[in-house]
Amino acid sequence: MNSRIFMGFSLCLVLLGSCSKEARIPSAINFDFSMLSTLPTELEEGSGLEITEGTLWSFNDNSGKDRLYQFDPTGKLLKTLTIDVKKEDWEDIAQDDAGNLYLGDLGNNDNDRRNLKIYQITPADLASTAKIQPSTI
Repeated sequence: MNSRIFMGFSLCLVLLGSCSKEARIPSAINFDFSMLSTLPTELEEGSGLEITEGTLWSFNDNSGKDRLYQFDPTGKLLKTLTIDVKKEDWEDIAQDDAGNLYLGDLGNNDNDRRNLKIYQITPADLASTAKIQPSTI
């Protein structure tokens, strides 16, 4: 076994073993939730969510089309963008300080994919209504 992996695994065991019962999270915590809005019907199996300038962006998991949806906090659909890529299994979305969105085509449940990708979508692309050709990073 690689010594770095073994040391990391050993450290995890030590840290887990040193936790006292008093420091653990209680098994039953009561929260009061209220529904603020519903998601757009286009989001059948949302798999990522990013907030940008008061609106939200999301997409469907691998069962959905190659679409990116923008909606407001009330759930009203504002825009649907078609991303011109061969979608495998999008899992996450993030934004940088320049306003670029990043879509992580990272799903790999069986650990057999070797073509994992991150797509970059620029602010100009987000403002567009045409099919988007993102950069792959």
